[in-house]
Formats: sequence, structure tokens, C-alpha cells
Amino acid sequence: MSGCGEPAAPDAGSLLDAAASTDAGLATDAGPATDAGTATDAGAATDAGTATDAGAATDAGADAATDAGTDAAIPDAGFDAAVPDAGPPAVTCTEPGLTTRTISDSASVGTPDTYFFDVSPGDPFCAEITGGGSGTWGVTVSNGTSAGVYCSDITPCRIRVPAGVPTLLVTAQTSDIGFYTLTVHSIPR
Repeated sequence: MSGCGEPAAPDAGSLLDAAASTDAGLATDAGPATDAGTATDAGAATDAGTATDAGAATDAGADAATDAGTDAAIPDAGFDAAVPDAGPPAVTCTEPGLTTRTISDSASVGTPDTYFFDVSPGDPFCAEITGGGSGTWGVTVSNGTSAGVYCSDITPCRIRVPAGVPTLLVTAQTSDIGFYTLTVHSIPR
């Protein structure tokens, strides 16, 4: 019992209770909320910033624009009918004034046949080949120089005769041996 002026002695239970409120400092142990700072790890969303790599779309655009520009600078005999270039319009093998010449012969990979056609610049010109045997067939159309090859081992070849070209050479090519039919549509000269 305490006297008048003396402070009351704390009972043991309240000391423990007071200490328990110090244990409420376990909120400091709730420091795993700091570990939830792995939201910084979720900064891996920043790594998903490799969307910058998706800037390859920029590359694709640049390539397409550059390629389109190249096509515009170098007429390609009208093969890009869907993408107009600075060259003449695309050729169809049914234009008015075209005549058809058919040549049947045989050739092998080592002995291709070449035919000469007198032409006028700006005229349409078509050459197509079908062949037998086990090989593939194509035509090469040129003005006779390595810088003047307009189609190389393909079928069909459809071009407008370039300026300054009075003669076209058509070579029947195969990867094997066999008989073929070469069909040429042109305006005779």
C-alpha cells in the first residue's frame, strides 16, 4: 500500500503490457513492405522498354521508303504494277498492235538458244517459255550487254522497250535438257 505522496508502484501486469506496446514496434518488422520495394524490380517493366527495340518498325519504314525511292529512281520495266515508279506503265501482253510469234526447239543447260527481235523504244514486249524435261525453264531478255539485262532466267518477261534499244535478245534457258515453246508478243519492225 502506498502512502499519501508516494507514487503507486506499477503492478507487474502493466509493465508487461507496456512492453507489449514496445513490441508493437513490430510494425518495423513489417519492413517487408520495404521488400515490396520489389516494385523496383517490377521496374523490369522498364526492361520491357525494349519496346524501343520495336523501333525496328522505324527501320522497316525507312527501308520501305528507301526501297520505294530506289524503284522510283531506277525504272524496272513496270514489274511493280502495284507500286508506281517513275518508269513507263506496266505491260500487258494483250495490248493492241501486238503480234504473237511461237518458236519450238530444244536446248540444254550448256547450249541455250538466243533469238534477235527488232523493236522500237516504248513498245511493249513479252516473252514466255514452257518446256519439257525435268529442268526448269526461263528467258533472259537483254540488249546484248551486261548492263542491259531486263529479265534474267524468268518466265514470263514483260517489259517496255527502253529508249535507245533497237534490238532485243531473248535467250531460252533451262537447268536440264529438253524441248520448249517460246512465245513472244511484240510489235513487228
